[in-house]
Amino acid sequence: MKFTLVASLGLLALVLPPATSWTQEDESEVAAVDAHPQPGPEDFEAFATLLTGTTLRGFFTMRNAPEGTLPRAESYQIKQVKQIGEDGRTWTFLASFNYGGRNWDLPLPIMVEWAARTPVITLDQFTIPGMGTFNARILFADGQYAGTWAHGQEVGGQMYGVVVPAANDIE
Repeated sequence: MKFTLVASLGLLALVLPPATSWTQEDESEVAAVDAHPQPGPEDFEAFATLLTGTTLRGFFTMRNAPEGTLPRAESYQIKQVKQIGEDGRTWTFLASFNYGGRNWDLPLPIMVEWAARTPVITLDQFTIPGMGTFNARILFADGQYAGTWAHGQEVGGQMYGVVVPAANDIE
């Protein structure tokens, strides 16, 4: 037996309460719910403190990998993170990592967008000489990170892990 759209809407009409008129008071309640806390200097300082002198230790996946392919381990050392400007959007990351069998220590200018007070590293067609072009969205919360990444058009996936302070970093 097929459920038609009309029958589905009819069931919704039976379950949902009758419509009421929308008031100015209702609009102000919605506006209060939609008002997200904006990041401020304390959030910027906490972000720099969270990442400076740490290792991002976790895993990455590859989209379109054969079924059963396990995530692969990865790590990135973040030596220093410094805010550039006052709006909290532009940062310099001094990062150390292994790529293509070579160790890299690079200062990278990174855009950080804020989802309310949650920092999200944002790379859009970000070119690193000798490595290629990358896109990424990686959020940081509660000492963890998670997001998506792409290297060019064909390669990409998800990445996730924990932020490990240097004093606790044991490989």
